[in-house]
Amino acid sequence: MNKKNDILLKTIELFHTKGETVSLDDIATELGCSKTLIIHYFRTKRNLMSSCFSLICHEVRLRLAEVPAPEECTVENIRSYLADLWRAYFGYLMENPQKARFFVQYTHSHGPFPPKYRTVDEVIRRIFEDKYGCLTDEHPELMFDIKYMVAIANGMAALVFADKTEASQDLPELCIDKIMNGVVPKREGSGRDDKVYTIAG
Repeated sequence: MNKKNDILLKTIELFHTKGETVSLDDIATELGCSKTLIIHYFRTKRNLMSSCFSLICHEVRLRLAEVPAPEECTVENIRSYLADLWRAYFGYLMENPQKARFFVQYTHSHGPFPPKYRTVDEVIRRIFEDKYGCLTDEHPELMFDIKYMVAIANGMAALVFADKTEASQDLPELCIDKIMNGVVPKREGSGRDDKVYTIAG
């Protein structure tokens, strides 16, 4: 039995019902272990919360890394790829409502955050960097799309905090439609031509 992982999962579970008021005593009682053991692994509640966030970030990154990336980085290909990433991300949230609540609320807290995992934007940025190399501010359209899609996903994530409903099953595709209809007009209004993203390795 991986006691450290058990502590992380129990913390996320209790956070779903108690929120930030969950204490180390609550976690120890639920697990049937000593508070000293939790302190041994994580030292403080803040470190424990950061470790929970890191665990979820790792799971999100693994899920998104499974999405096939296009070989040619045209705007249309990348936007289609972003839509697939969004489906994978939202799918993870729907399948894991307890982790979804923790993840989204923690991204709006004051941390502490693990390195390079400050926001979902950064998780997705790392996915892109794994596949294409370094992303910089020289790619404004790409970074705009990432931030736009993540903002919509996090906004809709509140709907999966409760148990899934039949209506919620249609949310991913409905949101994809809204996202694409939102991104395209902004692009067309900017006067930018369709082009190939050049991402330096």
